[in-house]
Amino acid sequence: MKFSSASSLVLLGASSSRVYAYKRQAPVEIVENFDWKDPFQSEAISSFEPACESKASFDVLEYTLHDLMEPYPSGLKPWANGLREVFSDREYPGSWAGLDRHLHDRSLLLMGYEKIPLVVREWIEEQERSDGQGKALFAVFEKPKKDKDEVTSVVEFPSAEKIDRSQDEKKVAIFAPGALYGILPLWSAEGSNCKDTLLDLAKYKATPEDGGVVGWIAHSSPQGKKSQLEVKVQVLKAKLPQETGSKDEL
Repeated sequence: MKFSSASSLVLLGASSSRVYAYKRQAPVEIVENFDWKDPFQSEAISSFEPACESKASFDVLEYTLHDLMEPYPSGLKPWANGLREVFSDREYPGSWAGLDRHLHDRSLLLMGYEKIPLVVREWIEEQERSDGQGKALFAVFEKPKKDKDEVTSVVEFPSAEKIDRSQDEKKVAIFAPGALYGILPLWSAEGSNCKDTLLDLAKYKATPEDGGVVGWIAHSSPQGKKSQLEVKVQVLKAKLPQETGSKDEL
């Protein structure tokens, strides 16, 4: 389902009073082309052991489209028109575990841009510059200078060597939870003993395999708008077959 479906356009562009007028029970389903499942709960994982494990935790603000026209930090009003613009032709990538609750119940996360790991920021910026497959998964906006200011355009990133990291704290990233799953190893690569392997997304797999990388997200229930997510990734190696016979005597 695209953000540009008729129902989504109403929700992204309407006032808060009109949003609530469109409440109705929406179906819950997995978005199309969401290939990720929790590998640590699969039967296949029993054939492998971790050669390396890395975890990372992050604080986020979690919203639904109910909150779109509410003032920040209760809602996303400063960026509402910008979100409509950037997401209008993008398929919704899903909420947690790829679920899509449709209409007003679709989830969005907000993080201070400087709080996102550097390698993830670099990936986002390269996707935007190159029109990569990850373009518009993460909408990066300037923070409003005043409470009532609106920010209608996403940040346009210069070439990598011209990025000024001192300006990252003046930006926010807004994205659906489903946008995280395709690049989980990047979120936990910093400080890992297997950083180089985690940075190689070609090794990241939806199902366990020898030498592959798997990952999943655990997340807390929001307290107000505040939530926490924990990323866990492992580099796998196949377990050695168990010896079934006795050893030869010397």
